[in-house]
Amino acid sequence: MRIYFIVHGNAQTGMGHIMRSISLAEAFKRHGHRVIFFSKYGQGISLIEKAGIEVVRIPSGPHFEGQVFFYGIPEGLKDDLMAIRGQIRQRADAMIVDDYNISIDFLKGLRDLTDRLVYIDDLDLFPYPVDILVNGTASAFDMGYERTQDAQLLLGLRYNQVRRGFSDQSLKDVREDATDVLITTGNGDPFHMTEKILGIVLSEERFSGLRYHVIVGGGFEKDIWTDPGLRDNGQVLLYDRPSDMCGIMSGCDLAVSAGGSTLYELAACGIPTAAFAYADNQLLHIRALERQRLLRYIGYHDRLDGQKLIDHILYLMGHPDIRKKIAAEQRALVDGKGCDRIVEKIEQYDRKKR
Repeated sequence: MRIYFIVHGNAQTGMGHIMRSISLAEAFKRHGHRVIFFSKYGQGISLIEKAGIEVVRIPSGPHFEGQVFFYGIPEGLKDDLMAIRGQIRQRADAMIVDDYNISIDFLKGLRDLTDRLVYIDDLDLFPYPVDILVNGTASAFDMGYERTQDAQLLLGLRYNQVRRGFSDQSLKDVREDATDVLITTGNGDPFHMTEKILGIVLSEERFSGLRYHVIVGGGFEKDIWTDPGLRDNGQVLLYDRPSDMCGIMSGCDLAVSAGGSTLYELAACGIPTAAFAYADNQLLHIRALERQRLLRYIGYHDRLDGQKLIDHILYLMGHPDIRKKIAAEQRALVDGKGCDRIVEKIEQYDRKKR
């Protein structure tokens, strides 16, 4: 099969869509299919190329720069559709769209280019004119897709798109003493949450024995490396765009993380987490995971509850039995095989049967 992806990412919009699409593309390649990405923005394209995936650059235009989220901008979508159609020489067996900036007209404009049109969604904005709709988040069953969508639905954590390395995780031994904490805000840190979180935990005397493993993504402002309060602090270890996130996570006992796909990677590793939200769409699945008592929500990025964070870490430090219980429940829910399940469903799809 020939599989096309349409997905974009940069420091402003984040890299979650890029990363989960790469995970799915790698699953297609393992199944023997050819994969081609259509993308704009250099940061996202660089990650796609680093993964060894063929990518066609489409013009970014002036419509989106500097915005965090955007929906259905007609001028930009017309440009994107024209650019994609102009680059396609062979009809796709499946075309997968993973981007918030879509519209009914944009999706309809792709229909004659593929036998299977697939949309990876988080928001249920309107009835999507697609064949298959995927939402692999914890909140998928709360969104009413059965009432609003006519597509084949692949919903819930069985279809979560964590990277392949996270599918091979055995249940880790939970240490009696929690000593290592992961701090990650994603590819970027536009609101300097890393410094805020470290300011809270480093000022707490009861955490003097903890080590903080801090992920510095490609979209960070690099002044974090020159901050002597971090660079010369023996409790803080900085990682510059690490390739082995799974290994770093697995070496930690607790985590503080932004909402997004990282939460599911932490779940696959069995790491109890305190999470904050950058945007409402992240809050949906943070709340869903919290209802299952798999993480603790500590507030929006501009209203972070430092005392709740301290209390959560103290509670988990003092209750290794609770950490072990959370780890087992996380691994049961996120087994890392979602991408292969999605590939199999797309392979099996027959439009004539619908």
